[in-house]
Order: sequence, then structure tokens, then C-alpha cells
Amino acid sequence: TVNILQNHYPERLGRALITNVPFLVNAFFRIITPLLDPVTREKMRFNPACIKDGLFTPEMLMKEWGGAREFEYDHEQYWSALVKMCDERRMRMMDAWRSQGSTVGIKEWEVKCAIDDHEQGTGVMEQEKTQAITESVGEEIIVS
Repeated sequence: TVNILQNHYPERLGRALITNVPFLVNAFFRIITPLLDPVTREKMRFNPACIKDGLFTPEMLMKEWGGAREFEYDHEQYWSALVKMCDERRMRMMDAWRSQGSTVGIKEWEVKCAIDDHEQGTGVMEQEKTQAITESVGEEIIVS
């Protein structure tokens, strides 16, 4: 875990919250923590008190973890939404790849940047459409 956190996610990782760590594993990490890179050390939290440490508000955290949020997982609801989202993302990536020549050797970041640029442009268009509707109707409208 330390190797992965320290060598593969040094700049991308915001914070690693590692929960339900047994006593001996927690003790081991407390012993080796001073040997870790200081940036990585600050990003790792073992068995955190999420609300007391200010990581989350009670409304953001599920009751089983000490928060106030009621949550019940419904596989049918969430799985179908995830599959739809993944299919849409895959299609956008294929379209971006095709728009860049459909050749082997295109960098992954070039494809992803093309998608991000397109999505940001779509977001601007949606904002402009919402602005026009709001001005004509005279009230705030939420577009989803």
C-alpha cells in the first residue's frame, strides 16, 4: 500500500482514508510512518474520526460511519446507472479517438483531453441555454 501511495499517486492522491484497520496493522503503520515521504504521510489517515477530524460533515457521512445520512444500496438502481454512464463515456472516448485519426499510438491523455474539452463546451452551451430560458421566464430553472 505504501509503495502504491508513494510511487504511483504522489500528486494525484488527495487523501487516503484507510478504515477498519486491525490493531496490529495500525501499530505497524504507526512505526513505519516516520520513514515515509512527508507529503505521502500527510495524505494517509488510518482509522480516522471523520467528523471530529473535520474530514466530513455529519450530513455527508452515512450513519454506520457516525454520520447523519440515511443510505440503502439498491443494486438495480445504481448498477444500471453505472453501466449507462460507462457506456456513454466509452462512446465519447471512441468518438474522440476517431476524430483524432483512429490510429494506434494516440496518447490516452489526448483522447481524454478531447472529451474534457467537448464536455466543457457542452456545459457552456447548457449554461447559455439556461440563462436564455431564465431571462425569458423570469425565474431560476434547474437543467439536469
